[in-house]
Amino acid sequence: APGQSYKIAQDTGVGVAKVLLPDALQKNVGTILENGEYAPSTKSGSFGHTALETWITWANWADGVLIAGDLGRNSETAVVLEKFINSMSKPLFITKDAIDYFRANAKEILARDKTILVLSLSQLQKFCLEIGWTSAVTYQMTILQLVEFLHNLTLSNKTSIITSHNGNYFVAHKGMVSTTKNAQTDDICRVEIASKASVWYIQNQNRPFEALTTAVV
Repeated sequence: APGQSYKIAQDTGVGVAKVLLPDALQKNVGTILENGEYAPSTKSGSFGHTALETWITWANWADGVLIAGDLGRNSETAVVLEKFINSMSKPLFITKDAIDYFRANAKEILARDKTILVLSLSQLQKFCLEIGWTSAVTYQMTILQLVEFLHNLTLSNKTSIITSHNGNYFVAHKGMVSTTKNAQTDDICRVEIASKASVWYIQNQNRPFEALTTAVV
């Protein structure tokens, strides 16, 4: 996912981007991936608890951060991610399995400004269960019902949401919701949308709703 995201961001016109990976991968991808940076890893190859300083260093350099997924499941990585998001205020984009790391902190994530979640309907459902949201997300929802749900959710929370349902993408930001027809709703497509959204958003921060909607067109 980080490799895909980097290429898509470059093709979208991001300018300069860096890819932060566990240093256990450096010998495998160091000669292939340009602009790769590396942080301390665990014995299993995930980000170790001492990687936090490197994460913060490159976040301070960047205009925004995309956590693109394929992180695996590791308790040290979970601690790094939690501390990282509490230490930065720049635009943050989260997708794929990275979403699942933050379910326990769903209230904090949804209340965080300049945060964009690109997630499946199932992941959205689990987030809303964690915060005890008054209405449920279901696969039987019509387009209009999901629009109303996302309108209410993002009107009460600061986080922006991009999800898909029944061949449509839904973009929700501060109560505004757009729908765009598209049959491609797999994991790879989520990485593509999150990557494009990160580029459009950081380049057009005065028009976030339009920027995020453009990413799914």
